[in-house]
Amino acid sequence: MINGHLPELSPHVKSVIDDLLRKAGEAKRAGDLQRSEEARLAAWRVLPEPKLGWEFYSNIMPRNNLIFYRDARQFDKAQQWLAITRESYGPGRNEVIEFFAATLWFEMGDLDRAYGEFARQFQAGRTRPFQGQDKKYLDFYLKRSARKP
Repeated sequence: MINGHLPELSPHVKSVIDDLLRKAGEAKRAGDLQRSEEARLAAWRVLPEPKLGWEFYSNIMPRNNLIFYRDARQFDKAQQWLAITRESYGPGRNEVIEFFAATLWFEMGDLDRAYGEFARQFQAGRTRPFQGQDKKYLDFYLKRSARKP
């Protein structure tokens, strides 16, 4: 760590990873989840050890993999990447990551657990944590909270 910041990757390594991540995004948009997964995992393999020791990439890649697997309904893999994502952001609670955890629980059908986190987030920030996310999460929270005594 340099002056409180993680070290930057070399321009070459950044370029290789960025290219793989671009291919992953293109494959996902084309509906080729297998090719997207392969490119994502290849990018992760290119990231030098320690995997969680780099500025930006050590956080964004695990978080994006969590979201990718959540959306692909591969919940075991999504939970593995949730654990890596939490570790990558360091000790303490990261509100954004915990919101993504709640979306994962929602998609898995663990609605009580998802509701509990959505309620905590709503109490802390009203609708702000839900902005930019699928509307179904806020709709679920508001509908369920209206039924609460």
